[in-house]
Amino acid sequence: MDGLAGLLDGPRARGAFLLRVLLDPPWAIRLEDEAPLSVTAVVRGHLWVCADGEEPVRLEAGDVVVRVGTEHWRIADDPATLDRIVIHPGQVCTTVDGHVVIAGADDGRVREVVNLRKLSGEEGVLGWCRGLELLGPDRLAVGFSRLRPTKFVENVRWAKHQLGLRERPDNLPTRVSLYDLGRGALAWEFDLGSHGMDAIFSIHALDPRDARGGGGGTPS
Repeated sequence: MDGLAGLLDGPRARGAFLLRVLLDPPWAIRLEDEAPLSVTAVVRGHLWVCADGEEPVRLEAGDVVVRVGTEHWRIADDPATLDRIVIHPGQVCTTVDGHVVIAGADDGRVREVVNLRKLSGEEGVLGWCRGLELLGPDRLAVGFSRLRPTKFVENVRWAKHQLGLRERPDNLPTRVSLYDLGRGALAWEFDLGSHGMDAIFSIHALDPRDARGGGGGTPS
């Protein structure tokens, strides 16, 4: 038994799934599913493996990368390409245009595509989606970090002002939003920005057994 076969056989994985991905550049996928073991094989072309805090590594056709651990990482056609899709725990994916894609873990087929902008009643950008937690079959909590302006964005705003185009005065705050997918509505939002929290990196449901002082619990 070679080293790779032993690595795959040893963990006795449960709930594993297989995907074949065909992509045209520019593309970039950020993996935040926190799977303990991930194997990616390059069949054609190339890709870059970009792990947080590490130098990017280029893989060619025939190369395989094995990632062990739950740290977040990304694959892309080029290290400079911005994320287009984020894969969260439970094989739930978000896109950069405000949609959540729910796929079956058994066959990888898309079950539902949810437009969060429509549920939020917003036409513009919702923010950076930096955390996602399923709280049941129809309840989805999403953590958004506020978009911070760059010089490029400031220049675009100036141009829109000169042309008389309407512009939202402020970006939406850093917050946690709970969506009721069954009703197709935003159930509630908690503004973290007003409490001095300007960024979210992940969100997790709190086990009531871990709560202290009688407070806390799973959001409802």
